[in-house]
Amino acid sequence: MPTEREIQKVQRRVPTSTEAAPPAAGRAANRQRFLWVDLRVASAEASVCEELATAFQGIKVSEPPGIGEAITVHRPSFICFEFDQPDRRRLQTLQATKLYFPPLPILMLTEAHSEALATWSFRSRVWDYLVKPVTFEELAWRARALYRLAETTRATGERHNLFPSQPVPFGERVGRSMPRTATAAASDYVRAHLDIGISLAKAASLCHLSVSEFSRVFKREHGRTFCDFLLRSRVAKAWELLASPRVTVSEVAFAVGFNDLSYFTRIFRRYTGVSASEYRKASVQRVAETGSVFRPSGSEMPTSSLHPCL
Repeated sequence: MPTEREIQKVQRRVPTSTEAAPPAAGRAANRQRFLWVDLRVASAEASVCEELATAFQGIKVSEPPGIGEAITVHRPSFICFEFDQPDRRRLQTLQATKLYFPPLPILMLTEAHSEALATWSFRSRVWDYLVKPVTFEELAWRARALYRLAETTRATGERHNLFPSQPVPFGERVGRSMPRTATAAASDYVRAHLDIGISLAKAASLCHLSVSEFSRVFKREHGRTFCDFLLRSRVAKAWELLASPRVTVSEVAFAVGFNDLSYFTRIFRRYTGVSASEYRKASVQRVAETGSVFRPSGSEMPTSSLHPCL
């Protein structure tokens, strides 16, 4: 997890945020709002938060530096952080936000899940931790509860337990919100072994499924093929590593499982729209000039046709 020194380096300046959806006609001008921080790698895909933002007047921010400005301008009642693959840098964004704005409750939605991540989230004072898929009804129930909390806090200056009749042990609460999918073993293995080759057969065997059955189930559970998931995971990690001035493009390529530098270069450009060397140069220069630990996220990576699995 981020150190105190790293958190202190976070800067909150930059781009203005965008409204996820305009308020419907007749809504009160002073209606409560929430901030939706979309830190997904695949941010172009549909999200239940879009529906929530329409129903509850959400403000969407996709870049970490815009969070501070959005909070200052819109004064949201709570923040909803959405992740698909929460890496160290993205989690640091959540932790830094809580450090700078401690009174704001935080909802955390994530696709990737582990017991360690759940434990970390609650120790970081996340109000609730949910593992996707999450229904709109589940999310709306929590939004209404947080709006009531905000109203009570403003009226009395005190915080109250919204659910006194539902005291749930920590472990049980986490367990109910975190169903293990049939292909979780494969996705967890990919995230932990990005530096080696991972075949479709290997992934299927981890889940005790045939290759054909695994392919169907993985697509149903993750919304993409295993090959797509694998390549996205490799490129997302490379996107993060390339911001360091201490590593070369070739070192990063091999570190995320590409044995052919030219192939890595083509795949990186295909997903991100820029070459690895161009991105690294721009990132290193930005860090040198601003000292900011925030960098463009993998959520900017466009989808496209893919090469065969590695």
